[in-house]
Amino acid sequence: MASKDESSLLHILSSNVIPRPQEADFIRHEIRGMKSQGALLRSQLRSLEKRLLQHEIALSASRKVPFEVLGEIFELLLPDVLDDADRKTLIDLTLVCKNWREAALQKHRLWSGISLELARGKEKEIPVFYCGDKVTSWLGRAGGAPKTLKIAASCPEDDCYKKGAKKCQLSQPALVQLLTTTIPTLHNLSLEALFSNCVENLIQAISTPIWEALPLQSLSVKFTEQWYCAAKPASKHPLNIPSATTALSVTLPRQDWYRGPPAGTGDIALKNDYDRLTTIFLRIDWPKKALFDTLALCTKVENLTLDLHNHQGRTTDEPIVKSYSDSGIHLNSLRTLRLEHINTGGVGGAWILQVLRAPSLEDLSISFTSEYRPSGAKVDPEQRVFSVWALREWAACIATHAGTLSTLRIHDVAIYKKCSFAGLFTVPLPYLKRLTIDRVEQNSSFFDDLKERKGDKLFPRLEMLEVLQAPASCRASSILSFLGGGARRTWTSKGWEYIIETPVERMIKHVTITYYCNPAITNAVLQDQPEETLDAAAQFRRGGTSFNIGPLYIEPKVQKPLKRRMRPGAECADSDCDECTYLAEESTDSQTSEEEDEDEEEY
Repeated sequence: MASKDESSLLHILSSNVIPRPQEADFIRHEIRGMKSQGALLRSQLRSLEKRLLQHEIALSASRKVPFEVLGEIFELLLPDVLDDADRKTLIDLTLVCKNWREAALQKHRLWSGISLELARGKEKEIPVFYCGDKVTSWLGRAGGAPKTLKIAASCPEDDCYKKGAKKCQLSQPALVQLLTTTIPTLHNLSLEALFSNCVENLIQAISTPIWEALPLQSLSVKFTEQWYCAAKPASKHPLNIPSATTALSVTLPRQDWYRGPPAGTGDIALKNDYDRLTTIFLRIDWPKKALFDTLALCTKVENLTLDLHNHQGRTTDEPIVKSYSDSGIHLNSLRTLRLEHINTGGVGGAWILQVLRAPSLEDLSISFTSEYRPSGAKVDPEQRVFSVWALREWAACIATHAGTLSTLRIHDVAIYKKCSFAGLFTVPLPYLKRLTIDRVEQNSSFFDDLKERKGDKLFPRLEMLEVLQAPASCRASSILSFLGGGARRTWTSKGWEYIIETPVERMIKHVTITYYCNPAITNAVLQDQPEETLDAAAQFRRGGTSFNIGPLYIEPKVQKPLKRRMRPGAECADSDCDECTYLAEESTDSQTSEEEDEDEEEY
């Protein structure tokens, strides 16, 4: 409501009348008062909103999140070993609030791993963070969690070959002091360098007796360049293993087979003490004799991973393989074996299982992945395809361990079109509980063939089946039928129909089916599973089986425009007609298809 003085100005405020000087002064006074009152009200509103926010925060559900849950979230956010950027992220998390800091400090694993990266050309510059007591203080927050230190060096190429190289990053006094002062609290040490000489320089700088006495449980060594070994190896080998180490990882670059293997290759395999190791990872492409001699020393290994760089060896290695196959390499304690980057072409890759004697083997993983195969590229039939004879070799190897296997994984391999992948299982696997078929380009009748082979008798104790990144041709209905229930395809008067069978009692507890999406196809069509398949999967769930099935990724078909056809002998008045050319192309395509079929039969 307007004041008495203001009511006298209504004729001015509601019209275009020019106020007199006294009236203008009064209006200015009113404006100042209203601005002052508005500022006061805005201040009160901000204060009220602040109080409202404080009250809402007091009732926020985030306050109810336990420190343990916050710590788990932070652990999922950060990697196991923290570099400079990751450590900054962790510090930022601790500065958000008191609760977050407390949650981070209580999660000891967050503080258990440190990564040191030395850039090329900065061999004398060790970051300040890694000197003094800062590393000890950081790792001290890890409590009893296993502590890891990772060091990646990038030495100049012309320094590390020289004896006692002073410019080698791994031999710098600051780094040696760091290792000698923090090593007693470390469990895992990872060294990455360009050349094997860098590790030798580090051991010499620390001194061999101190190095061999370090209480390291795990040692990882990786060389990223063409590795070098002198023709006359030193009496103390650069890959000496500390006496307390039980887990070893060695990664070497591919050898230059055109120039021959580096000198001293066999010495590297033979001079190490492997008889106390229980976990071994080898990423190598050594000659087979050097590899076999090394594995023969691993008498107590329980977990073995071999990454062979797709190395298939030479034809001259066949007598060596036969010789070792007759006597065998006995690894009586081996429980888990992972074979990676196995080559299926040439002389094949089953030779490693033909040589090993592992009577206690329980977990077997075979991956034929090629790191040189571009994503979405077609499979070379001579290098990445399981032929009939290769399938028989691997089937014989699996049959050898059929009585002990509980987990089997086959990854990234194509099956020859006229060869059934079911031929890989020739004998029952009575103790197999988990079967994983990951990105196997098989024919669509694989599970149908397994059912005909009495799949319930092949895997009587199967509890988990994973069919991952399957091709679109792999029918989920055949998997359901193989598992002892689900959809059964039957011909009726209305055509092919799926009949839902009544679920039977089964051992299977977990089923996962996903389909491969080729990244090279940018316009792939997402297609849901048929209703019959989803209904059958629902029946499995009602029976207590965890059943997850993903959609199909279908490549859209591009339909070529139809061309005009004419009767035989008719002449076309159009001078630009390409009917004859079209018929010729069609004839050529059919001829090419027949030639491809003949080539497949010959292969």
